[in-house]
Amino acid sequence: RRPSRRLRPGGPVRALVLADALLVVRSSRLMVQAAAATVLGLAVVAGGLAALLTHAGLLVTGLVAAGTAGAGARHAALVPALDRALPVGQVRVRLAHGVLPVVAGLAWGVVVLVGGAATTGTDPLPWLAVAPAWALALAAATVRGAYRPPPRFSELMVVTPMGGVPTTAGTTHGPDVALLATLPTAVALLAGTWTAPLVVAQWVLTVGAALLAVRVHPRSA
Repeated sequence: RRPSRRLRPGGPVRALVLADALLVVRSSRLMVQAAAATVLGLAVVAGGLAALLTHAGLLVTGLVAAGTAGAGARHAALVPALDRALPVGQVRVRLAHGVLPVVAGLAWGVVVLVGGAATTGTDPLPWLAVAPAWALALAAATVRGAYRPPPRFSELMVVTPMGGVPTTAGTTHGPDVALLATLPTAVALLAGTWTAPLVVAQWVLTVGAALLAVRVHPRSA
C-alpha cells in the first residue's frame, strides 16, 4: 500500500507544518475550542457592545481560535532540540509553526469579522481587507507566546502564599503584539467606520508584529 502524497513530508518545513496539522486534527479538544471561540466571536459582533468591549472580545476569541493551532509551536518550545535538529534556521522554523495559526486565524476572521459584519448590516468589504491582517497578527501572537522566554528565577522574586514567584512569570509575550497590531480596528470601531489610512495602519502594524514574532532571541538561538 502506497502512502498518500499529501502525507509525505517533502522537506523539513513541510514536515513541520504537517506535524502541526496532525497534532491539531487528532485532538478533539482543540477542534471544539476553535469552534467555540468562533461562535463566541459571532456573539460579540452581534451583541451590540461598546466599541472597546467589542474589540476586546474579538481579540480574546481570535487569540483562542488561533492559539488552538499553535500546539505544535508550544510543544517545540518545550523541547527545542527537536527543531534544532532540522537543517533549517530558527526563523524558518517559527515561520513554519506559524502557518497553521494563520489558517485558523483566517477561518475565524472570515466567519466572525466578515460574516459578522454582513449579518449586522455593516459593509463587509473593509473587514474583508483586514481579516487577513487579523489572521497574521493572531498567528504572530501565537508563535511569540509559544516561544516566550522562561521565567528568570535569578531576578527579584514576589512573595506569595504559594512561595516566591519571579517578576518575569507574568510576561505577556504574545497578546502584546496582537493588541498593538489591532489598535486600528479599535479606532475604526470607535469611529463607526473604516478609512483607507486605518486599513493601511492595520497592515503596517501587523507586519511589524509578524517580524517581532519570528525574531530569535540571542539566548535561544
